[in-house]
This record gives sequence, structure tokens and C-alpha cells, in this order.
Amino acid sequence: MNIQNFNSTDIGLVRKANEDFMGQSETPNGHLYVVCDGMGGHIGGAIAAKIGVECIIEYLNKKVDSNVGELLIDAVKFANTQIFAKAIFDKQLKGMGATCVILLVTPDGFAWTCHVGDSRIYLYRNEKLSRLTKDHSYVQFLVDSGELKEEDAEKHPNKNQILRALGSDEDIKPELCAVPFRPENNDIFLLCSDGLTGMVNDENISKVIINSNLSELSDKLIEAALAGGGRDNVTVSIVEVSGMKQSSTIPSGDLNKIPLKVKIKNKRNILLISFLILVLGLSSTYYFGNTKQQDLISVKSGNLDSSKSLNKVNSKNRMLNDSGINDSSKKEKVKSPVSINKEKQKVVIDTDKEPNKNRTKKTVLDSTGSKSKANKGNATQSVNPGKKTKVTTSSDSIFKTKKPN
Repeated sequence: MNIQNFNSTDIGLVRKANEDFMGQSETPNGHLYVVCDGMGGHIGGAIAAKIGVECIIEYLNKKVDSNVGELLIDAVKFANTQIFAKAIFDKQLKGMGATCVILLVTPDGFAWTCHVGDSRIYLYRNEKLSRLTKDHSYVQFLVDSGELKEEDAEKHPNKNQILRALGSDEDIKPELCAVPFRPENNDIFLLCSDGLTGMVNDENISKVIINSNLSELSDKLIEAALAGGGRDNVTVSIVEVSGMKQSSTIPSGDLNKIPLKVKIKNKRNILLISFLILVLGLSSTYYFGNTKQQDLISVKSGNLDSSKSLNKVNSKNRMLNDSGINDSSKKEKVKSPVSINKEKQKVVIDTDKEPNKNRTKKTVLDSTGSKSKANKGNATQSVNPGKKTKVTTSSDSIFKTKKPN
């Protein structure tokens, strides 16, 4: 298995601080790639994103577990606890948080994804782009409920409202991929913040991938985001996997759009077992059905003696009468099932509240330029600082609001 990784991040054309952060590491659990997008003011957002990436990498380097799914969830929860605690003890950082996407390619060659918020992971295979994560956002909630079309989601005025974020609550519910899968040769994974997806739709992302060399792909995608307006920080991590065998399972996400072949092993055994179960079921039905009728077989059939048959039936009737079962006065009344109607609670979401746009804080980060790239190996990638206007609503709000336009 061979893996190549190329990373780029940019402050964008509007923001004056970069609150995105990314990192990668060769852990005992496999090759790890993380992208976090901070929120909560110039200082808070950058700190939250940095803590998120570093804590996840630290956790997966120190803990080894065969249950990879549980390990990833625990790593995200550990990062959430650290961000949440930091905000409690430092009042200047109150309300800070971060989105998070994780890709882990294990030593046995399986890809796992885990995420919180609206940063995304894509899979590019056979010239087709598929989204492996679903945004934890208000707009995605409207799409899932049928109130909004997918093509209108990016234009919705509340597209920056997210439902989950690291540090937003004491407890967090990360979303793990439904099924890990084995990448195929030349599969390309794209991890990115919403600074890319908010400026470039999936169709145009796919066109950039087709027309770019792998080594320049992350830069080309950022250029496309800047050309689209560059209203937010943009971070892109490209991971190409080669030297792999054919996929044996399928990834999460929109499975109808993912061109994966599924191997079903031992088809002959499955069909044979199914046939035997069917035969056994029919045989049982035939046997027990005939047994119940044997006591009532007519003498004309010639199979049973009439006296024996009548004695058998009379004997059963006496037993039933003695036990009181045939006594109509002693019959137990059977109550009909009670139907319980539970009215579903409807959650009313107030989308008219405007986020507090004045809760920005002075930057305390140094200025190091407008773009940086990550290297391969065990490292976290710092990003370019400056002013940024991500804010969050009060803690009583259902949503955390990012980056108002």
C-alpha cells in the first residue's frame, strides 16, 4: 500500500486570520489525516482548530485498539473535552469550537472516516466524485426533511449554521462511517473545510481533479475557491492510495453515486442453506398439519380403528373438561390491544435570529504569509493568521453559527 499526501491552506480574500488547521501522522493505528475549521472569534477559532487536530493525533498515537470505530469516536470526544474545558477556564475563549473531519487508513488497508460539523471528505474514483460525509448543518436538515432541494442548499442564507461542533457542548456525537472499506488503486480522498465547498460546487471540484496533476491538485482547488469569491479560509488535504486490491465492502455516504463493486463470498453455500431452510419449513408444516387431523380421521380411510379414534377424542375432551378449559363460564376474556397514540414533538427552529457579529477579538497570532503547505510524515500544519469574523450564537441557541457572509 502506497500513500501520497499533498496539503494546502489559504486565508482567503476576505478574512484577516486563518482559523483552519490540519495535520497528519503515521500512527500505530494507521495513516491519519485531520482537518479542523475553527469558529468563535479570531483567537478562539484558531485555538480550537489547533487543539482539535493535535488532540486527535495525540490520542491515536498513544492508544491502540482493534475496534477502530470506537477508537476514532473516543479520539474526537477527547478533543471535544479539551476544547470545552479550555473555553471554561479562559473567558476570552468562551464560545469557541471547531468542525472536524478524519480519515484513517489502517495497516490492513481499510479506510475509516469520522466527522463533526460541515467540513467534508470526498472520494474520487474512476472519474466520479462521491461525498462520504453528510454535513451536520441546518441546511442539510432542511434537505433531509424535504423542505429544501440539494441544489439550493449552497445559496441558503443560513448555510453557515451548524448543528454539531467540537467544544460546543460537554458531550459530542461524532458520526462514524457506516462501513469501512478497502480503497482501490489510485483512489483519491479529499478532506476540506467549507471554504472550498462554499465557493466551488461538487461538479466543478470534479473538473479541477480531472484537469490537475496530483502534486498540484490542492493548490488548484484553492485557486478555484479564491476565483469563486474566497470569502472564507480554505484548507485542502489530498490523499491518494495505490497498491490496493479490489474493494470488498462499501463506504458510507451516497452509495448510489459511489462506483464500487461488492464481492459476495460463498454464494453457493448461501443458496444451499436457504433451500434447506425452505424444505425444513415446508416439511414441518406438513407433518404438524397431518398430526392434528389424525384424531379425526374417518373410519372410511381405513388407516385407524374407529373405536380407537373415538376413544382418543373422548379422552381429550374429558381432560379439557376436568381442567375447566371447555367450560364457557370459566373462559378467560381476551382483551384487545390498546392503541397508544404518541404525538411527535415538533422542534421549532428560530432562524430569524441574527448571529452576534460584534464578538470578534484582536488577533494575537503572528503573520507568516498567505499560504502554507503541509509535509508528509508526523506533523501538524499551522496556518496563516489574521483577522476573521467567525462568531457563535449564545450557548442557549440550537445552532452554532459560522462565518456570516
